[in-house]
Amino acid sequence: MKQVLIDTDVLLDCCLKRDPFAKDAIQLLSLCEIGEIQGYTTPLILSNFYYLVRKNNTHQQVMVILKKLTSIIQNIPITTESLMQAIESPFKDFEDALQYQSCLNHGEIQCIITRNKKDFRNSQIAVMSAHEFLAHLIGNAPNNPVAGR
Repeated sequence: MKQVLIDTDVLLDCCLKRDPFAKDAIQLLSLCEIGEIQGYTTPLILSNFYYLVRKNNTHQQVMVILKKLTSIIQNIPITTESLMQAIESPFKDFEDALQYQSCLNHGEIQCIITRNKKDFRNSQIAVMSAHEFLAHLIGNAPNNPVAGR
């Protein structure tokens, strides 16, 4: 099973139905929900998600969304080790450095799914948009349910 980190922008695309990205983000989370892939997030991603979605929703509405998300995707920790590695990393964006180092330390993440690929240029982990990842799945598994998109 593919194990992927789903970045904030992809979660926002899904939950806020942001065109033209929503369809792929929804499909990605659907694959997590049915167990075709294992999605992961971090507390920082969820915090950023809360902050951005809360601007146009009540606290309770966002909590309902977060409960649903965390029933579909798992959380990986941001450890002290990840924090120190992010501080020392060449990443220009500290938040992305935290995500990346958390993925490396988790050891199982095969892909970071984001629309912010430029900040992960030197990643040792594959970095794709939701659309690219779904196309990759289709190419590698012709009987995959995403093939009917």
